[in-house]
Amino acid sequence: VAFLTNACNVGTKRINWQAAMDADHPFITFLVVRERNGRFEQISDWSYVKHGFFALSSSFCNTCSPTDGSTLGIGCSDTYATGNNSDNYWLGPPSEINAWEGIWNPVCSHFDRGEPAVAPPNDCNGIRSLTQTQADNLGPIGHRIQIKDADFNVTGAAFWFQGMYVIETESDAKRENNMLSRTFTPSWNGTRWNLNEAGAALSGTVLQRWSGASIVSATNGNDDGRFYVAVKVTGPVEGFYRYEYALHNRDNNRGLGALHIPKCPDARVKNAGFGDLDDAAGNDWSLTVGADEIAWSGPSNPLPWNSIFNFWFESDAAPASGLFTL
Repeated sequence: VAFLTNACNVGTKRINWQAAMDADHPFITFLVVRERNGRFEQISDWSYVKHGFFALSSSFCNTCSPTDGSTLGIGCSDTYATGNNSDNYWLGPPSEINAWEGIWNPVCSHFDRGEPAVAPPNDCNGIRSLTQTQADNLGPIGHRIQIKDADFNVTGAAFWFQGMYVIETESDAKRENNMLSRTFTPSWNGTRWNLNEAGAALSGTVLQRWSGASIVSATNGNDDGRFYVAVKVTGPVEGFYRYEYALHNRDNNRGLGALHIPKCPDARVKNAGFGDLDDAAGNDWSLTVGADEIAWSGPSNPLPWNSIFNFWFESDAAPASGLFTL
């Protein structure tokens, strides 16, 4: 799938918007989430990132000071329609981007190599080898946002999509309005899925859409990007509470490899689980239930930026305030 994004420059400086292979442009990321049976989870893959290449000078958000397209002017807006945001010519792997610093190295990148990759040394010389023909040959799926039909074809679920812009040099405090989510209803017409959006847009982490959840966030100081943690507790049922956690990595480049939740020494724990972005059981995080904590660890499969992982368990201990560790 693909969806449209619209950026508004509400700041006081122009935003550089150079086309690849110049690295000085925004990166547009996407994710799709679902709430079902009390769980708020990402159903899209760690999808490829749209590289910005030209900024319009529209007035969707404010009075625009026009530019030549190499920057987004003050007060100006720029829209990438679904056709642009689904064009494989401008989609690159998220693993190539340092989301905290907003930096991408075009040398030896996906665009540099091409698909299929060209022969050395042209695959690593900083000159674009991925052609429009190669991109078109990737077909209707290619590197677009990928979601399993079965994840849409369910009842009793609610859906949201989120877009986020990554801007080099922007401070942590200025990034909350770089994310925006909308609710939608998927419908199948026999040929394709249509994502019919409704309701108001909401800035900030999509975890805010989880009704009844408590949300906190933190960073590694100024050293790396931000995580959001949402938790929702229900019950008790037959003496056990249900704890559901969703962890959203906005832009922490190193990623997350462990989660430690304190517990009372005499608390009983059962039905604990973990959910990531794939169905490979071999890379699931390991679980340890100790006397004073519940811990998951997955250093070989860290929670990457622009992604959500899930953790859950049941306990006869009622919820209480405390400190957990990422």
